[in-house]
Amino acid sequence: MKNKLTATAIKNSKEGRLYDGGGLMMINRPHGFRTAFRTWVQDNDVCSFEVAETILNHKVGSTVERSYARSDLRDRRAPVMEA
Repeated sequence: MKNKLTATAIKNSKEGRLYDGGGLMMINRPHGFRTAFRTWVQDNDVCSFEVAETILNHKVGSTVERSYARSDLRDRRAPVMEA
């Protein structure tokens, strides 16, 4: 059974983060989902750093590196998004 968001949880929140009764952070912003995704990828060795950063639409490498590496890594991103 999921813990309900209570006035106590809101009162005890730190920096806009809400915690459930067990001390786990409840994701309450889109950036939190992105952070959770990146952590999941790292912890489970799901894909390479490049692929994970591309999924998050982050720039990888220097301007010169990006000018030569124009692939969107679609074939490498697909299995991650299906997991």
